[in-house]
Amino acid sequence: MKRNLFILILLMANTVIFAQNYFSGTILYHNNPEYPIPEVQVDLYDLDGNFVAGTTTNNEGVYVFDNLADGSYNLELSTTLPGEQITMQDALSILFYMNGLIDYTPIQYLAMDVTNNGVVNFSDFLFIVVQHFVFNQPFPAGDWVFETATITTGQRDGAGNLGGSRTGDAEGILVPTGRDLAQQIVPIATDDLNVSTFTELDIPVYAELESQSIDAYGLVLGYDPSLFSIISVTPSVTDANSNVGNNEIRMSWVGLSNQVNLFDDGLLATVRVRILDNGVLDHVFPFEIKNESHVVVNGQLKQSTYGMPTISMNDFSFNLFPNPAHNRAQLSFTMPETGVLQYQLVAATGQQVQSKEFSFSAGPASIQISVDELNTGIYQILLIDSASGKVLLQKKLLVQ
Repeated sequence: MKRNLFILILLMANTVIFAQNYFSGTILYHNNPEYPIPEVQVDLYDLDGNFVAGTTTNNEGVYVFDNLADGSYNLELSTTLPGEQITMQDALSILFYMNGLIDYTPIQYLAMDVTNNGVVNFSDFLFIVVQHFVFNQPFPAGDWVFETATITTGQRDGAGNLGGSRTGDAEGILVPTGRDLAQQIVPIATDDLNVSTFTELDIPVYAELESQSIDAYGLVLGYDPSLFSIISVTPSVTDANSNVGNNEIRMSWVGLSNQVNLFDDGLLATVRVRILDNGVLDHVFPFEIKNESHVVVNGQLKQSTYGMPTISMNDFSFNLFPNPAHNRAQLSFTMPETGVLQYQLVAATGQQVQSKEFSFSAGPASIQISVDELNTGIYQILLIDSASGKVLLQKKLLVQ
């Protein structure tokens, strides 16, 4: 009898010591039940920091652990989802928060501490507006932030349901998968500018809204560096931030006081470019409006159309033969109208070795270039409209 009682006690002890538990929870974007977050890695650690188990949330944001021994565990979350883009609306919310106009929930506060220093202040605002949007720097806290918790088996106090957010997202109103990409923004042609190779011109970029009174905007323009080079970028408001790099022009502005009325025509910026030798252009938009571009009116993102002129190359066509040249070369071209051109030949050192003016009638024309007395090397041929001073052609000539 005593032996049977001992065996029963031992079996009960083993059941307690090796009790297995089932634990589950849900990860929600900004704790909103409408936005569960899939593909979140959920890892369990014991209180000594030892890894115990890991799993991934399903499409409903649910994670499950079973066969879990009794005890307390720390939950740590991570994901590689791309998330949603950050806008000037998020930066504006920091100003509202700092001025006591809105309150942040705990997950909003966690998300808006973009500098990862434990507080939300003006440095977070500047990081979004300048470092992140204009210079493409990643957030110090990473792409995502999640609430953390310590859970104890057998206690169902809701600790398994946690919130997550992409760093910098104060709104939390979009499903954070980044898979529903916006349609490509196609600008409206406001004009067609007739250009010549190596001429400079100003290209205005507009936002077309019902009301031009806006309180923030972000603008990202992609361009082809073989088509033209950027000379300068002039935002329509003096305190806007801009940067040119990686074949993009990035610009941001947030009004720090009341709304600012932009120019009546909605001008956001003027970009001065230099047209390069790139063949025929025919009604080509100089810039691609990237999907990151947006405007904010009364604290809300607003749909906008964008406008800019197209560019077309004029009828100034040319042919240089032979190239390389030994004794002489001929530059043949077609004059779109009667005019006077200045011809220059410039050495690699920058020294002008030949220069002459020619009067031409509209139609076929040519210039004979003597190179037999020149040193071998690379030279630049320039044709300049004497009336306007514009460079119509800049072409390399190799002398052998």
